[in-house]
Amino acid sequence: MKKILGIVIFIQFMVYAGFGMVIPVLPEIVTDVSGRASHIGGMLAIYSVASFLTSPSWGALADRKGRKLVLVIGLIGYASGFFLFAAYIDSLMVMYISRFISGIFAGALYAAAMSTLSDISDDTTRNRNLGLAGMAIGLGFIFGPATGGLLSVTGLAVPFYAAGILMILLVPFVLVMLKNAYWVPVESVVASKLLPKLELPDAGLLKLLLFMAFTASFLLTGLESIFQVYGIDEISMTPAQMGLLFFVSGLALAVVQGGFLRKIRTGREYIWITVGQAMSGVAFILMVVHFSLLTAAIYLILFVVGNAMIRTLSLSLITRASGNRSGYASGLQFSADSLGRIFGPLLFAFLYDYLTGTIFLIGGAISFILIAVILFNNKRLAHVEQAVAK
Repeated sequence: MKKILGIVIFIQFMVYAGFGMVIPVLPEIVTDVSGRASHIGGMLAIYSVASFLTSPSWGALADRKGRKLVLVIGLIGYASGFFLFAAYIDSLMVMYISRFISGIFAGALYAAAMSTLSDISDDTTRNRNLGLAGMAIGLGFIFGPATGGLLSVTGLAVPFYAAGILMILLVPFVLVMLKNAYWVPVESVVASKLLPKLELPDAGLLKLLLFMAFTASFLLTGLESIFQVYGIDEISMTPAQMGLLFFVSGLALAVVQGGFLRKIRTGREYIWITVGQAMSGVAFILMVVHFSLLTAAIYLILFVVGNAMIRTLSLSLITRASGNRSGYASGLQFSADSLGRIFGPLLFAFLYDYLTGTIFLIGGAISFILIAVILFNNKRLAHVEQAVAK
């Protein structure tokens, strides 16, 4: 099981490093071709829309046909999106098509990887395994953009080709290294005791957990969409300073994901989700009270760490309750996450034009309202494995 864990963590790191490679060059390419910055938001939105629409189906397919097949399909499809973008870098329409393709197969990669982690986890290892996966994702987002920035010196399309090649190279790695058992549908694997024989949670509890995943993504991407603009308005923040802030916060995120979160005991997830909501809410409010380069770093670290607690531990509860339908549940979770990525940037960016920094107070209020919701449902969240479908 440790070998499978290491393989999945490595794949997560490489996938998100590939995704991160294109981040530094995407805005420049889109604005050069279209002359309008609004298309950057469009590229991000269409990616999330595709993921939202297809993720549950990918998760269900991973349950029916096996994790390995969906992972291989996802890598090939994800690579095709990168290659298409690079080959037609002067066509705005093809760029949109390529981002839609990438969004479709991103759901496959996430559902297959997360359900595989759930397969090899029990109540004592689930938080640890998901924390390590989160650390790998965070490190991918640190090293990916740095690598993409360096590669862009030789051409703006180069990071896209490099990301696509990286995905293709992962295919033989998965075929050779991942156990043949992961070709097998979940129903067949249950008999071998790789998975606990559980059912999906009741509809009410599942909706609550997915809502928590949605709001965490909504607030995170909402903050990301306006943080740099707010920094420019308040302290004339430069792109280099912004990059430094994200690098520092990314390191803090990796440390917390790989260290603290994996030690949280089963049944106490909801407590730390509450703490994460409080950290996020306080960070939002402090941004309005006082904002400098140093305090911005502190606020950003406070927020991303709190948000990581919410996202990782919510997924832990979802997969723990889902049992042998973890692929389907992971797909639903990624779909909820994608929905937050659609509405977060759109709403925050729109309201910022009218409210400027006051929008952070609204973000803080949402966080504290969610604390009340969590506390009201604390008993159900503490014993989520008992809340199964009747």
